[in-house]
Amino acid sequence: MNRSGNYRVINIVGEPRYNSFLLHKIINKTMLHGRKQKAANIVYKVLERLKEYCVKNNRKDDDNVLSEMHIIETVINKIQPKVFLRKKDIASKTIMVPISISENSAIKRAIAWLVQGSRLRTTEKKFEDKLFAEIIEVYEEEKGESIKKRNNYHRIAKDNEAFVHYV
Repeated sequence: MNRSGNYRVINIVGEPRYNSFLLHKIINKTMLHGRKQKAANIVYKVLERLKEYCVKNNRKDDDNVLSEMHIIETVINKIQPKVFLRKKDIASKTIMVPISISENSAIKRAIAWLVQGSRLRTTEKKFEDKLFAEIIEVYEEEKGESIKKRNNYHRIAKDNEAFVHYV
């Protein structure tokens, strides 16, 4: 991290099909071994399945149209943490102390948890099936590995909120 205070913010252009910064981050997080095109194809297949899901289930939001991007944004908002846990050494013990978190860091952590939760699923074989199932599970029922991770994270933060004054 730059400590001088003078740093420049890099503006990342969204991915080409949807022009979305969020999808760009999801594609980069799903990428393994530098295979970005393969990761992009997986994410686009999941988006096509989400579009079919919207049409099949007749789901509608405020604008009477439910898009696949709306589902992705809702899922990320449900997963993202409200606090950040920082390790602090107190009396020769390492304690996770909760502090406030920025919007970008919360989104980044939510995407990481979504992809990690998808990879942990064992009921599906292909990664696109795993990612789709995790997104639908979080969207409909607020279940899934990523929600468990967020709830565990918030439980630790609540347990250790007595140590906030050490930060």
